[in-house]
Amino acid sequence: MLVWSPKLYMDASVAKRPEKYRRMLERHRPLPAVYCITLPVNEENSMEIYSSREFWFQYNQQRRLVVIGMARSRREARKLVTRICEDVYRQFGDLSAQRIHAYFSTHAY
Repeated sequence: MLVWSPKLYMDASVAKRPEKYRRMLERHRPLPAVYCITLPVNEENSMEIYSSREFWFQYNQQRRLVVIGMARSRREARKLVTRICEDVYRQFGDLSAQRIHAYFSTHAY
């Protein structure tokens, strides 16, 4: 199950039509070149990057994944992760996994 953060980071391509990408991901439609940045399932990581193809697997459909970013390529997804890290560090002065969770809070829909 995908949960969307209200502070969704997007690259320029996705920002043009974000609802289209969200709808297609929720319906498990093929989007070969979309990458999602999520909060981690475990507490050891800060963020995780998934190819949209990974959401087709039943295992990932049953997990609660909080999407905090979307990009059209892995390279752009890495740039978004960098931007997220910079924003979190600016706000808290710390870059721990707990701070990243606090930055995106649990007010996802």
